[in-house]
Amino acid sequence: VTTDSLSFEAIRYERSHLFTTIQTEGQRKTLELLVPGRHNVDNACAALLATKIVGISIDQSIQALASFQSTQRRFEFKGEKKGVLYYDDYAHHPREIDVVIETVLAMFPDHQIFVAFQPHTFSRTKALFDEFAKVLAKAPHTIITDIFASAREEADPSISSKMLADAALKYSRSESVQYIPTLEELAQYCETQLSPSSVLITLGAGDIYTIHDKIRG
Repeated sequence: VTTDSLSFEAIRYERSHLFTTIQTEGQRKTLELLVPGRHNVDNACAALLATKIVGISIDQSIQALASFQSTQRRFEFKGEKKGVLYYDDYAHHPREIDVVIETVLAMFPDHQIFVAFQPHTFSRTKALFDEFAKVLAKAPHTIITDIFASAREEADPSISSKMLADAALKYSRSESVQYIPTLEELAQYCETQLSPSSVLITLGAGDIYTIHDKIRG
């Protein structure tokens, strides 16, 4: 992938750190990031170009990027409990979800991956229903909770998370898509059904992140 005068090579992960080789002006340099994902490498390349324009050296910028720890609810590590790794991300649009699933699969190729998604608003779920179903089917194990309703809209009985789970199951290769209505039930599922070496990431713009405090260590 090339960004003007910068390019990067294949991404690799070591202990959740992302490494890639940057080429700039005929030089090869190693870029290390604490934030995972190909999209963050694109962001880093854009940042390197911007700092270069204002006179900051590539080496200084690479060093600064290596310490950036992102923000809350963007592939945020929530902790390890009983050998299960827990993450959370604000992703609530199909394209965002697709990137997160791609990233977690690349980071943990030898783990069981569980993606728990809480749809945000009835209107968005309905408008992008098929896109949501297709992208959620890409995860090895998908869990969908009830829709997080918005104060700006009425509940719409013509759409539901159960319908979305059924649709995603039709696209799923692993045929592992579950509808778990409440966050309390999701927390209980995590405690009783996930095993050591599993990874679970919660997705959504609602309150699904609160399950991490409900799961007993």
